[in-house]
Amino acid sequence: MSKFGRSSCLMFALGFAPACSRVIGLGSDYYALTPQGGAAGEGTVSNGGAIVGVGGARSGGADAGEPGRAGSGGASDTVTPKIRCADYPLTPHAEWVASASNHFADEVPSNLIDDMPSRWSTGKPQSGDEWLQIDFGAPVALRSIDLEQQLEQEDDSNDYPRNYSITISDIAQDLMSPALFSGEGMSGAATLTTLSSPHVGRYLVVKQLGMSLSWWSVDELSVSCTDD
Repeated sequence: MSKFGRSSCLMFALGFAPACSRVIGLGSDYYALTPQGGAAGEGTVSNGGAIVGVGGARSGGADAGEPGRAGSGGASDTVTPKIRCADYPLTPHAEWVASASNHFADEVPSNLIDDMPSRWSTGKPQSGDEWLQIDFGAPVALRSIDLEQQLEQEDDSNDYPRNYSITISDIAQDLMSPALFSGEGMSGAATLTTLSSPHVGRYLVVKQLGMSLSWWSVDELSVSCTDD
């Protein structure tokens, strides 16, 4: 719809206060201004021409004269409940399934979660397109993710992610959603990430985004959740 403006003002006789309104259309959005009878909100026209207000005000429909619905910021708003770790406990370790973009020989993804002195590795230089995933089998609450390395082996200590990101979602191999965290690994140290608050999802995806002649390897992946 093209932009247009329309204003009207009705002055009632016998001392009645004027009732004025102005409706300005911007595309499909309307802004209603009513000096008398309460402040109108900002929103879009619903079925029948009613305007949905902002701030909890109710405004009349610009074209149909129907009452609008309460807008955001009012009593109708809902508050997202705080995530508690106990509400989404970790599933049994035996139910976890690990997968990855690629691996070298017998350094397979399952080594990430086998509680054994084995490792997973990409088997190739870091090029920014590597990822690993843990499927917990059900939504779980996570806050800390620890990528451990075999630090006693000199070659392994340099296989840290140059740049990485963390995603937690209910979508398998979710490589497109915005990251919850991004950072850099460090030589000779495990890559430990602690999120600002717990997040819930069935899948944990760690992406390696950097470039290096070194492989990316992880000895063991562990997770935990703590409340604020």
